[in-house]
Amino acid sequence: MEAIRNIYSVENKQIVINLPEKFTHKSLEVIDLSVYALEGNERVTKKSKTGVLRKKLRTFASILIISVMLPNTLSAQWTLVNVEDIVCRDRNKTSIAFLNENTGIIASSGLNPTDTEWHTNDTLTNYLQTDDSGLTWNFVASSPNFFVSAIKYKTGIGTAAGGYQNKAAIEIFSDNILERQLFQIPALKLIDDIEIIDNEHFIVLAQDLNDNYIVASLNFVQNEIFVSKIISNSATENSRIFFFSENQGYFITNNKIFYTTDGGESVSQIAENVFDYYFINENTGVYVGLNNSIFKTVNFGNYWNYQTSINLHGERNTLIMNSENTVYQISNILTHSLHCSVKFINFDTNETESFDLTLDEPEWMYPYFYSPNQGYLVCLYGRVYVTTNNGGLPLTNESVSSISGISLIENMLHEHLKLYIPNELQFSELRVSLFDVSGRTVLMQTVPCNSNYSEINVANLKSGIYIAKIFVNESESTFKIIKD
Repeated sequence: MEAIRNIYSVENKQIVINLPEKFTHKSLEVIDLSVYALEGNERVTKKSKTGVLRKKLRTFASILIISVMLPNTLSAQWTLVNVEDIVCRDRNKTSIAFLNENTGIIASSGLNPTDTEWHTNDTLTNYLQTDDSGLTWNFVASSPNFFVSAIKYKTGIGTAAGGYQNKAAIEIFSDNILERQLFQIPALKLIDDIEIIDNEHFIVLAQDLNDNYIVASLNFVQNEIFVSKIISNSATENSRIFFFSENQGYFITNNKIFYTTDGGESVSQIAENVFDYYFINENTGVYVGLNNSIFKTVNFGNYWNYQTSINLHGERNTLIMNSENTVYQISNILTHSLHCSVKFINFDTNETESFDLTLDEPEWMYPYFYSPNQGYLVCLYGRVYVTTNNGGLPLTNESVSSISGISLIENMLHEHLKLYIPNELQFSELRVSLFDVSGRTVLMQTVPCNSNYSEINVANLKSGIYIAKIFVNESESTFKIIKD
Protein backbone atom coordinates (compact mmCIF):
# COMPACT_ATOMS: atom_id res chain seq x y z
CA MET A 1 0.00 0.00 0.00
CA GLU A 2 2.95 2.38 0.37
CA ALA A 3 3.06 3.06 -3.38
CA ILE A 4 -0.64 3.88 -3.25
CA ARG A 5 -0.27 6.34 -0.37
CA ASN A 6 2.32 8.33 -2.24
CA ILE A 7 0.48 8.86 -5.52
CA TYR A 8 -2.11 11.41 -4.41
CA SER A 9 -2.04 15.00 -3.23
CA VAL A 10 -4.54 17.69 -2.27
CA GLU A 11 -4.35 20.81 -4.40
CA ASN A 12 -6.89 23.65 -4.19
CA LYS A 13 -9.41 21.40 -2.49
CA GLN A 14 -9.01 18.71 -5.16
CA ILE A 15 -7.81 15.12 -4.85
CA VAL A 16 -5.13 14.66 -7.52
CA ILE A 17 -3.82 11.17 -8.25
CA ASN A 18 -0.70 11.16 -10.40
CA LEU A 19 1.11 8.09 -11.67
CA PRO A 20 4.84 7.75 -10.91
CA GLU A 21 7.11 7.09 -13.87
CA LYS A 22 7.60 3.46 -12.88
CA PHE A 23 3.95 2.78 -13.69
CA THR A 24 4.14 2.45 -17.48
CA HIS A 25 0.58 1.36 -18.12
CA LYS A 26 -1.93 3.80 -19.59
CA SER A 27 -4.76 3.87 -17.07
CA LEU A 28 -5.66 3.60 -13.43
CA GLU A 29 -8.92 2.52 -11.90
CA VAL A 30 -9.97 3.79 -8.51
CA ILE A 31 -11.87 0.89 -7.03
CA ASP A 32 -12.96 2.50 -3.77
CA LEU A 33 -12.06 5.99 -2.62
CA SER A 34 -13.36 7.05 0.80
CA VAL A 35 -13.19 10.75 1.61
CA TYR A 36 -13.95 12.05 5.07
CA ALA A 37 -14.97 15.73 5.19
CA LEU A 38 -15.43 17.86 8.28
CA GLU A 39 -19.19 17.97 7.78
CA GLY A 40 -19.51 14.18 7.59
CA ASN A 41 -18.57 11.12 5.59
CA GLU A 42 -18.83 11.07 1.82
CA ARG A 43 -18.07 7.98 -0.28
CA VAL A 44 -16.81 8.46 -3.81
CA THR A 45 -16.35 5.79 -6.47
CA LYS A 46 -14.82 7.01 -9.73
CA LYS A 47 -13.00 5.60 -12.72
CA SER A 48 -10.40 7.50 -14.69
CA LYS A 49 -8.72 6.53 -17.96
CA THR A 50 -6.39 9.54 -18.00
CA GLY A 51 -4.29 8.76 -14.95
CA VAL A 52 -5.63 11.74 -12.93
CA LEU A 53 -8.76 11.82 -10.76
CA ARG A 54 -10.08 15.15 -9.45
CA LYS A 55 -12.90 15.47 -6.92
CA LYS A 56 -13.87 18.93 -5.65
CA LEU A 57 -14.52 19.14 -1.93
CA ARG A 58 -14.82 22.10 0.40
CA THR A 59 -12.67 20.98 3.31
CA PHE A 60 -10.71 17.90 4.31
CA ALA A 61 -9.93 16.16 7.54
CA SER A 62 -8.29 13.07 6.03
CA ILE A 63 -8.18 10.98 2.88
CA LEU A 64 -8.09 7.20 2.78
CA ILE A 65 -7.54 5.44 -0.54
CA ILE A 66 -8.86 1.93 0.01
CA SER A 67 -7.84 0.35 -3.27
CA VAL A 68 -6.35 1.58 -6.52
CA MET A 69 -5.74 -0.76 -9.44
CA LEU A 70 -2.20 -0.02 -10.59
CA PRO A 71 -0.95 -3.03 -12.57
CA ASN A 72 2.83 -3.36 -12.56
CA THR A 73 2.70 -4.12 -16.27
CA LEU A 74 3.86 -2.97 -19.68
CA SER A 75 0.28 -2.74 -20.76
CA ALA A 76 -2.86 -4.31 -19.38
CA GLN A 77 -1.60 -7.73 -20.38
CA TRP A 78 2.06 -7.93 -19.23
CA THR A 79 3.25 -8.48 -15.68
CA LEU A 80 6.78 -7.83 -14.43
CA VAL A 81 8.18 -10.61 -12.24
CA ASN A 82 11.48 -10.12 -10.42
CA VAL A 83 13.48 -13.36 -10.39
CA GLU A 84 16.25 -14.07 -7.92
CA ASP A 85 19.18 -16.41 -8.64
CA ILE A 86 19.59 -15.39 -12.28
CA VAL A 87 23.35 -15.24 -12.77
CA CYS A 88 24.38 -11.59 -13.11
CA ARG A 89 27.88 -11.36 -14.51
CA ASP A 90 29.62 -9.36 -17.18
CA ARG A 91 28.71 -11.65 -20.06
CA ASN A 92 25.92 -14.06 -19.53
CA LYS A 93 23.15 -15.93 -21.29
CA THR A 94 19.61 -16.64 -20.22
CA SER A 95 17.24 -19.03 -21.96
CA ILE A 96 13.72 -20.29 -21.21
CA ALA A 97 11.56 -23.28 -22.16
CA PHE A 98 8.18 -24.56 -20.97
CA LEU A 99 7.33 -28.22 -20.50
CA ASN A 100 3.60 -27.49 -20.32
CA GLU A 101 1.31 -24.54 -19.73
CA ASN A 102 2.28 -24.24 -16.07
CA THR A 103 5.81 -25.61 -15.75
CA GLY A 104 8.77 -23.79 -17.22
CA ILE A 105 12.54 -23.62 -16.72
CA ILE A 106 14.99 -20.74 -16.96
CA ALA A 107 18.63 -21.63 -17.51
CA SER A 108 20.92 -18.72 -16.64
CA SER A 109 24.67 -18.87 -17.21
CA GLY A 110 27.48 -16.41 -16.68
CA LEU A 111 31.23 -16.03 -16.96
CA ASN A 112 33.40 -14.88 -14.12
CA PRO A 113 33.89 -11.11 -14.52
CA THR A 114 37.67 -11.60 -14.41
CA ASP A 115 37.59 -13.86 -17.48
CA THR A 116 38.62 -12.27 -20.75
CA GLU A 117 38.05 -15.18 -23.13
CA TRP A 118 35.08 -17.34 -24.04
CA HIS A 119 35.96 -20.56 -22.32
CA THR A 120 33.80 -22.69 -20.07
CA ASN A 121 36.07 -22.97 -17.07
CA ASP A 122 34.87 -21.12 -14.00
CA THR A 123 31.29 -20.72 -15.22
CA LEU A 124 28.01 -21.38 -13.50
CA THR A 125 24.51 -22.29 -14.64
CA ASN A 126 21.48 -21.83 -12.42
CA TYR A 127 18.19 -23.55 -13.17
CA LEU A 128 14.97 -21.91 -12.00
CA GLN A 129 11.52 -23.45 -12.28
CA THR A 130 7.96 -22.17 -12.26
CA ASP A 131 4.82 -24.22 -11.74
CA ASP A 132 2.35 -21.33 -12.05
CA SER A 133 2.92 -20.10 -15.63
CA GLY A 134 5.78 -17.80 -14.63
CA LEU A 135 4.22 -15.93 -11.74
CA THR A 136 6.92 -17.18 -9.33
CA TRP A 137 10.31 -18.77 -10.00
CA ASN A 138 12.32 -20.91 -7.60
CA PHE A 139 15.95 -21.98 -7.73
CA VAL A 140 16.08 -25.77 -8.19
CA ALA A 141 19.57 -26.73 -9.34
CA SER A 142 23.02 -25.50 -10.30
CA SER A 143 25.72 -26.84 -12.66
CA PRO A 144 29.28 -25.57 -11.96
CA ASN A 145 31.67 -25.22 -14.91
CA PHE A 146 28.75 -25.59 -17.33
CA PHE A 147 27.67 -22.79 -19.66
CA VAL A 148 24.20 -22.97 -21.26
CA SER A 149 23.52 -21.20 -24.53
CA ALA A 150 20.02 -22.59 -25.15
CA ILE A 151 17.46 -24.71 -23.37
CA LYS A 152 14.76 -26.53 -25.37
CA TYR A 153 12.00 -29.01 -24.61
CA LYS A 154 9.97 -31.27 -26.88
CA THR A 155 7.56 -34.05 -25.88
CA GLY A 156 9.32 -35.75 -23.01
CA ILE A 157 12.92 -34.67 -23.61
CA GLY A 158 14.71 -31.49 -22.63
CA THR A 159 18.18 -30.26 -23.54
CA ALA A 160 20.39 -27.58 -22.05
CA ALA A 161 23.15 -27.09 -24.63
CA GLY A 162 26.41 -25.20 -24.25
CA GLY A 163 29.87 -26.11 -23.03
CA TYR A 164 31.68 -27.88 -20.21
CA GLN A 165 35.44 -27.64 -19.57
CA ASN A 166 36.26 -26.27 -23.03
CA LYS A 167 34.20 -28.88 -24.89
CA ALA A 168 30.65 -28.71 -26.17
CA ALA A 169 28.17 -30.39 -23.86
CA ILE A 170 24.47 -31.10 -23.43
CA GLU A 171 22.57 -31.74 -20.22
CA ILE A 172 19.61 -34.00 -21.03
CA PHE A 173 16.52 -34.39 -18.85
CA SER A 174 12.99 -35.71 -19.21
CA ASP A 175 10.30 -33.98 -17.16
CA ASN A 176 12.51 -33.28 -14.15
CA ILE A 177 15.49 -30.94 -14.39
CA LEU A 178 16.89 -32.47 -11.20
CA GLU A 179 17.44 -35.75 -13.08
CA ARG A 180 19.57 -34.27 -15.87
CA GLN A 181 22.67 -36.00 -17.23
CA LEU A 182 25.72 -34.33 -18.78
CA PHE A 183 27.23 -35.46 -22.10
CA GLN A 184 30.28 -33.92 -23.77
CA ILE A 185 30.84 -33.83 -27.54
CA PRO A 186 34.63 -33.99 -28.02
CA ALA A 187 34.51 -32.89 -31.69
CA LEU A 188 32.91 -29.54 -30.81
CA LYS A 189 34.01 -26.64 -28.62
CA LEU A 190 30.69 -24.94 -27.81
CA ILE A 191 27.03 -25.23 -28.84
CA ASP A 192 25.24 -21.93 -29.48
CA ASP A 193 21.77 -23.25 -30.33
CA ILE A 194 19.99 -26.59 -30.53
CA GLU A 195 16.86 -28.06 -32.11
CA ILE A 196 15.39 -31.29 -30.74
CA ILE A 197 14.25 -33.58 -33.54
CA ASP A 198 13.46 -36.60 -31.36
CA ASN A 199 15.00 -38.50 -28.44
CA GLU A 200 18.00 -39.57 -30.51
CA HIS A 201 18.60 -36.71 -32.97
CA PHE A 202 19.52 -33.04 -32.51
CA ILE A 203 20.56 -30.23 -34.86
CA VAL A 204 23.02 -27.69 -33.45
CA LEU A 205 24.70 -24.44 -34.32
CA ALA A 206 28.17 -24.93 -32.84
CA GLN A 207 31.83 -23.99 -32.88
CA ASP A 208 34.26 -26.69 -33.93
CA LEU A 209 37.71 -27.09 -32.38
CA ASN A 210 39.10 -24.49 -34.81
CA ASP A 211 36.48 -21.91 -33.75
CA ASN A 212 34.59 -22.23 -37.04
CA TYR A 213 30.81 -22.04 -36.82
CA ILE A 214 28.99 -25.02 -38.26
CA VAL A 215 25.50 -26.49 -38.44
CA ALA A 216 25.68 -30.18 -37.49
CA SER A 217 23.47 -33.18 -36.86
CA LEU A 218 24.04 -35.07 -33.60
CA ASN A 219 23.05 -38.61 -32.72
CA PHE A 220 22.40 -39.83 -29.18
CA VAL A 221 23.11 -43.56 -29.02
CA GLN A 222 24.07 -45.76 -26.06
CA ASN A 223 24.72 -42.85 -23.69
CA GLU A 224 26.98 -41.08 -26.17
CA ILE A 225 26.38 -37.99 -28.30
CA PHE A 226 28.44 -37.64 -31.47
CA VAL A 227 28.46 -35.61 -34.69
CA SER A 228 26.82 -37.69 -37.42
CA LYS A 229 26.79 -35.12 -40.21
CA ILE A 230 27.97 -31.60 -41.04
CA ILE A 231 25.05 -29.76 -42.63
CA SER A 232 26.96 -26.53 -43.24
CA ASN A 233 30.53 -25.47 -42.46
CA SER A 234 29.96 -21.82 -43.39
CA ALA A 235 27.76 -20.65 -40.53
CA THR A 236 28.54 -17.51 -38.53
CA GLU A 237 28.27 -16.36 -34.92
CA ASN A 238 24.95 -14.63 -35.68
CA SER A 239 23.38 -17.59 -37.45
CA ARG A 240 19.99 -18.91 -36.34
CA ILE A 241 18.73 -22.42 -37.03
CA PHE A 242 15.17 -23.71 -37.47
CA PHE A 243 14.95 -27.44 -38.14
CA PHE A 244 11.74 -29.48 -38.14
CA SER A 245 13.20 -32.90 -39.00
CA GLU A 246 16.64 -34.41 -39.21
CA ASN A 247 16.84 -33.44 -42.87
CA GLN A 248 14.58 -30.40 -43.29
CA GLY A 249 15.40 -26.97 -41.94
CA TYR A 250 16.68 -23.42 -42.36
CA PHE A 251 19.81 -21.54 -41.32
CA ILE A 252 21.17 -18.06 -41.99
CA THR A 253 24.73 -17.25 -43.04
CA ASN A 254 26.14 -13.90 -44.15
CA ASN A 255 22.65 -12.35 -44.31
CA LYS A 256 21.32 -15.16 -46.50
CA ILE A 257 18.74 -17.83 -45.63
CA PHE A 258 19.47 -21.38 -46.76
CA TYR A 259 17.08 -24.33 -46.89
CA THR A 260 17.79 -28.04 -47.02
CA THR A 261 15.53 -31.07 -47.32
CA ASP A 262 18.23 -33.75 -47.23
CA GLY A 263 20.34 -32.88 -44.22
CA GLY A 264 22.74 -30.63 -46.07
CA GLU A 265 23.48 -32.86 -49.06
CA SER A 266 21.98 -30.06 -51.15
CA VAL A 267 21.33 -26.52 -49.92
CA SER A 268 19.27 -23.79 -51.59
CA GLN A 269 19.53 -20.07 -50.98
CA ILE A 270 15.98 -18.75 -50.55
CA ALA A 271 16.56 -15.12 -49.43
CA GLU A 272 19.33 -12.53 -49.22
CA ASN A 273 19.90 -9.18 -47.51
CA VAL A 274 18.39 -10.70 -44.38
CA PHE A 275 18.81 -8.95 -41.02
CA ASP A 276 16.74 -11.39 -38.98
CA TYR A 277 14.27 -14.20 -39.59
CA TYR A 278 11.98 -16.67 -37.84
CA PHE A 279 10.16 -19.86 -38.90
CA ILE A 280 7.20 -21.04 -36.81
CA ASN A 281 6.76 -24.29 -38.75
CA GLU A 282 8.32 -26.11 -41.68
CA ASN A 283 6.76 -23.87 -44.36
CA THR A 284 5.84 -20.55 -42.68
CA GLY A 285 8.35 -17.87 -41.76
CA VAL A 286 9.27 -14.19 -41.95
CA TYR A 287 12.41 -12.14 -42.42
CA VAL A 288 13.47 -8.49 -42.25
CA GLY A 289 15.18 -7.32 -45.42
CA LEU A 290 16.27 -4.10 -47.11
CA ASN A 291 14.55 -0.87 -46.05
CA ASN A 292 13.40 -2.66 -42.89
CA SER A 293 10.76 -4.53 -44.90
CA ILE A 294 9.15 -7.69 -43.51
CA PHE A 295 8.52 -10.54 -45.95
CA LYS A 296 6.56 -13.72 -45.29
CA THR A 297 6.55 -17.16 -46.89
CA VAL A 298 4.04 -19.98 -46.55
CA ASN A 299 5.70 -22.32 -49.07
CA PHE A 300 9.17 -23.14 -47.74
CA GLY A 301 10.71 -19.89 -48.98
CA ASN A 302 9.92 -20.53 -52.64
CA TYR A 303 8.08 -17.21 -52.70
CA TRP A 304 8.11 -14.29 -50.28
CA ASN A 305 5.33 -11.71 -49.95
CA TYR A 306 6.01 -8.18 -48.71
CA GLN A 307 3.98 -7.48 -45.54
CA THR A 308 5.02 -4.16 -44.01
CA SER A 309 8.01 -2.06 -42.92
CA ILE A 310 9.30 -1.60 -39.39
CA ASN A 311 11.70 0.72 -37.61
CA LEU A 312 14.90 -1.09 -36.59
CA HIS A 313 16.28 1.49 -34.18
CA GLY A 314 18.01 -0.87 -31.80
CA GLU A 315 21.48 -2.33 -31.73
CA ARG A 316 19.85 -5.75 -31.38
CA ASN A 317 16.60 -6.65 -33.09
CA THR A 318 14.84 -9.97 -32.66
CA LEU A 319 11.85 -11.37 -34.51
CA ILE A 320 9.55 -14.00 -33.04
CA MET A 321 6.25 -15.39 -34.29
CA ASN A 322 3.56 -16.56 -31.86
CA SER A 323 1.22 -17.75 -34.63
CA GLU A 324 1.32 -18.13 -38.40
CA ASN A 325 -0.06 -14.62 -38.87
CA THR A 326 1.43 -12.59 -36.02
CA VAL A 327 4.99 -11.45 -35.34
CA TYR A 328 6.77 -9.49 -32.61
CA GLN A 329 9.83 -7.32 -33.11
CA ILE A 330 12.02 -6.69 -30.04
CA SER A 331 14.45 -3.76 -30.41
CA ASN A 332 17.10 -3.01 -27.80
CA ILE A 333 19.20 0.14 -27.62
CA LEU A 334 21.93 -1.30 -25.47
CA THR A 335 24.32 1.60 -24.96
CA HIS A 336 22.43 4.77 -25.83
CA SER A 337 19.55 4.52 -23.37
CA LEU A 338 17.72 2.23 -20.99
CA HIS A 339 15.07 1.51 -23.59
CA CYS A 340 13.52 -1.43 -25.35
CA SER A 341 10.73 -1.30 -27.92
CA VAL A 342 8.26 -4.10 -28.65
CA LYS A 343 6.10 -4.03 -31.80
CA PHE A 344 3.34 -6.46 -32.72
CA ILE A 345 2.08 -6.99 -36.28
CA ASN A 346 -0.96 -8.99 -37.42
CA PHE A 347 -0.59 -9.85 -41.09
CA ASP A 348 -4.27 -10.74 -41.53
CA THR A 349 -5.72 -7.49 -40.22
CA ASN A 350 -2.70 -5.15 -40.69
CA GLU A 351 -3.10 -4.32 -37.00
CA THR A 352 0.01 -3.00 -35.25
CA GLU A 353 0.60 -2.35 -31.57
CA SER A 354 3.74 -0.94 -29.94
CA PHE A 355 4.88 -0.44 -26.37
CA ASP A 356 8.16 0.57 -24.76
CA LEU A 357 10.07 -0.75 -21.78
CA THR A 358 12.27 1.28 -19.48
CA LEU A 359 15.03 -0.94 -18.12
CA ASP A 360 17.17 -0.62 -14.99
CA GLU A 361 20.27 -1.72 -16.91
CA PRO A 362 21.13 -1.79 -20.62
CA GLU A 363 20.43 -5.38 -21.52
CA TRP A 364 19.23 -7.79 -24.16
CA MET A 365 15.79 -9.36 -23.86
CA TYR A 366 15.07 -12.98 -24.82
CA PRO A 367 11.50 -13.46 -26.18
CA TYR A 368 9.70 -16.81 -25.93
CA PHE A 369 6.13 -17.92 -26.63
CA TYR A 370 4.71 -21.18 -25.37
CA SER A 371 1.42 -20.55 -27.19
CA PRO A 372 -0.18 -17.64 -29.07
CA ASN A 373 -1.56 -16.30 -25.77
CA GLN A 374 1.25 -17.21 -23.35
CA GLY A 375 4.61 -15.48 -23.75
CA TYR A 376 7.68 -14.26 -21.89
CA LEU A 377 10.34 -11.55 -22.25
CA VAL A 378 13.34 -12.67 -20.19
CA CYS A 379 15.94 -10.07 -19.21
CA LEU A 380 19.51 -10.83 -18.22
CA TYR A 381 19.37 -9.05 -14.89
CA GLY A 382 16.62 -10.87 -13.04
CA ARG A 383 13.37 -9.70 -14.62
CA VAL A 384 10.76 -11.60 -16.60
CA TYR A 385 7.78 -10.00 -18.32
CA VAL A 386 4.87 -12.46 -18.40
CA THR A 387 1.65 -12.57 -20.39
CA THR A 388 -0.97 -15.30 -20.43
CA ASN A 389 -3.68 -13.49 -22.37
CA ASN A 390 -4.00 -12.21 -25.93
CA GLY A 391 -0.27 -12.43 -26.58
CA GLY A 392 0.34 -9.47 -24.30
CA LEU A 393 -1.60 -6.99 -26.41
CA PRO A 394 -3.63 -4.32 -24.64
CA LEU A 395 -7.34 -5.10 -24.63
CA THR A 396 -9.14 -1.80 -25.22
CA ASN A 397 -12.75 -1.10 -24.42
CA GLU A 398 -13.49 -1.28 -28.13
CA SER A 399 -11.89 -4.71 -28.57
CA VAL A 400 -13.05 -6.38 -25.33
CA SER A 401 -16.52 -7.54 -24.53
CA SER A 402 -17.56 -8.68 -21.07
CA ILE A 403 -18.28 -12.35 -20.54
CA SER A 404 -22.04 -12.76 -20.55
CA GLY A 405 -23.48 -14.76 -17.68
CA ILE A 406 -20.34 -15.44 -15.67
CA SER A 407 -20.47 -14.25 -12.06
CA LEU A 408 -18.97 -14.64 -8.61
CA ILE A 409 -20.89 -16.74 -6.12
CA GLU A 410 -19.60 -14.31 -3.48
CA ASN A 411 -16.91 -11.65 -3.37
CA MET A 412 -16.00 -12.21 0.28
CA LEU A 413 -13.49 -15.06 0.06
CA HIS A 414 -12.33 -17.55 2.64
CA GLU A 415 -10.43 -20.34 0.89
CA HIS A 416 -11.97 -20.48 -2.59
CA LEU A 417 -12.93 -18.12 -5.37
CA LYS A 418 -16.24 -19.56 -6.59
CA LEU A 419 -17.53 -18.87 -10.11
CA TYR A 420 -20.86 -19.52 -11.76
CA ILE A 421 -20.37 -20.68 -15.38
CA PRO A 422 -23.30 -20.35 -17.80
CA ASN A 423 -24.20 -23.32 -20.00
CA GLU A 424 -22.82 -21.71 -23.16
CA LEU A 425 -19.32 -21.51 -21.66
CA GLN A 426 -19.14 -25.10 -20.51
CA PHE A 427 -16.40 -27.26 -22.04
CA SER A 428 -14.27 -24.18 -22.68
CA GLU A 429 -11.40 -22.83 -20.58
CA LEU A 430 -11.30 -19.72 -18.43
CA ARG A 431 -8.04 -17.91 -17.70
CA VAL A 432 -8.13 -16.22 -14.30
CA SER A 433 -5.65 -13.60 -13.03
CA LEU A 434 -5.72 -12.02 -9.57
CA PHE A 435 -4.02 -8.67 -8.81
CA ASP A 436 -3.36 -7.07 -5.46
CA VAL A 437 -3.86 -3.35 -4.79
CA SER A 438 -0.38 -2.49 -6.07
CA GLY A 439 -1.11 -4.21 -9.39
CA ARG A 440 1.15 -7.19 -8.72
CA THR A 441 -0.13 -10.45 -10.18
CA VAL A 442 -0.60 -12.93 -7.34
CA LEU A 443 -2.29 -15.79 -9.19
CA MET A 444 -2.69 -16.97 -12.77
CA GLN A 445 -4.61 -20.15 -13.48
CA THR A 446 -6.51 -21.89 -16.26
CA VAL A 447 -9.86 -23.26 -15.13
CA PRO A 448 -11.75 -26.02 -16.99
CA CYS A 449 -15.48 -25.43 -17.31
CA ASN A 450 -17.05 -28.85 -16.93
CA SER A 451 -20.11 -27.73 -14.98
CA ASN A 452 -21.94 -24.59 -13.92
CA TYR A 453 -19.63 -24.09 -10.96
CA SER A 454 -15.87 -23.80 -10.61
CA GLU A 455 -13.54 -23.09 -7.69
CA ILE A 456 -10.02 -21.67 -7.39
CA ASN A 457 -8.03 -22.19 -4.22
CA VAL A 458 -6.99 -18.84 -2.72
CA ALA A 459 -6.21 -20.06 0.80
CA ASN A 460 -2.58 -18.93 0.51
CA LEU A 461 -3.47 -15.31 -0.29
CA LYS A 462 -3.12 -12.70 2.39
CA SER A 463 -6.17 -10.85 3.64
CA GLY A 464 -7.00 -7.80 1.55
CA ILE A 465 -8.63 -6.46 -1.59
CA TYR A 466 -7.93 -8.05 -4.98
CA ILE A 467 -9.03 -7.66 -8.57
CA ALA A 468 -10.02 -10.79 -10.47
CA LYS A 469 -9.81 -10.69 -14.26
CA ILE A 470 -11.43 -13.61 -16.10
CA PHE A 471 -10.69 -14.20 -19.78
CA VAL A 472 -12.46 -16.35 -22.37
CA ASN A 473 -11.17 -15.98 -25.93
CA GLU A 474 -11.29 -12.22 -26.64
CA SER A 475 -13.68 -11.38 -23.79
CA GLU A 476 -12.97 -10.52 -20.19
CA SER A 477 -14.79 -9.69 -16.98
CA THR A 478 -13.40 -7.90 -13.93
CA PHE A 479 -14.52 -8.34 -10.32
CA LYS A 480 -13.44 -6.79 -7.04
CA ILE A 481 -12.99 -9.41 -4.29
CA ILE A 482 -12.06 -9.30 -0.62
CA LYS A 483 -10.04 -12.05 1.07
CA ASP A 484 -10.71 -12.23 4.79
